[in-house]
Amino acid sequence: MTIPSVFKPWRMYVRQIHWITAAFSVTCLCLYALTGFFLNNEGLLAPAPVTTRVERPLSSALAGELDGLTDGSALPARAANDISHLFGLDMRGAKIRVAGEKVTINLPDPGKRTTVSVDQAKSLIVLDRSDRGAMAFLTDLHKGKNVRPAWHYFIDVFAISVLIFSISGFVLLVIQARMRKMTWPLVASGVVLPIAFLILILHL
Repeated sequence: MTIPSVFKPWRMYVRQIHWITAAFSVTCLCLYALTGFFLNNEGLLAPAPVTTRVERPLSSALAGELDGLTDGSALPARAANDISHLFGLDMRGAKIRVAGEKVTINLPDPGKRTTVSVDQAKSLIVLDRSDRGAMAFLTDLHKGKNVRPAWHYFIDVFAISVLIFSISGFVLLVIQARMRKMTWPLVASGVVLPIAFLILILHL
């Protein structure tokens, strides 16, 4: 059965949108699926983390810059610059936690745990970094964890692209369903099976 002529211009337009969004999204979509699989099966690739510890004497100038900080306060620009030069770190997004004379600075770093601890009583500043490997890096990107704000914008753009890809694919299904009898049974199974499985596991 042929497609009615009224649908032909729409089919060409929707196909163009579909392949453009597919080309833009396919690499990230594959990585998203792969990292989702490893998030669900964390034991498959879980190398031992590589830990690094670096200690430096705490200068009186840096100690003064950190004096008076409270939980959640912003790291002073001069202190951030000094710590950045001391350890070669990107201090953007630093989160402050204070307990007595000890200041802990947690840094967003996908795939890693990076902490700078300042102990004014011992006049020490310590960098602790735990590198959990490439897969941990990718899974943190998957979750949007420990990333810069720019990555969240990218996720929004990627999500919109995938949504357009999905909607244009559905429109193509509607246009071509008359020529493919299994179209709607397959679409229905994609809706019913996850819901049925969810109901089943909730009642087991």
